[in-house]
Amino acid sequence: MQAQVSFPGGPEELTMELLYKRLVDKSDAGKLPWKATDTPGQFSCALEGDFTIECRRFEHHAEAGYALIMTDMAGTELFSIALAEYTSDLRRLWESARQTALNVRQKIEKLNDILDRL
Repeated sequence: MQAQVSFPGGPEELTMELLYKRLVDKSDAGKLPWKATDTPGQFSCALEGDFTIECRRFEHHAEAGYALIMTDMAGTELFSIALAEYTSDLRRLWESARQTALNVRQKIEKLNDILDRL
């Protein structure tokens, strides 16, 4: 992932690459409270009442596309990214959000327990 968008200020520049890496790390560790939305393929995570992160999957020319959107609590979009060069990275974050929001691991473990009892 190349850092094309940066946010100046502070001791070091906060780049999209750094922000994305931190989101993926926290998501993979189960520390982000992803929830499914009413829209299929879209998951959101509200953090400390200040803002919401959304991860979306959409169809684009018969292929899946992915987007990451940050909004404040008024619903104002602060940033979004859905560039083709970010697709594989955004897909990884989307999959982590999906697994958390839908409790995939717990459901697979439950299925495994049921199969053990049969």
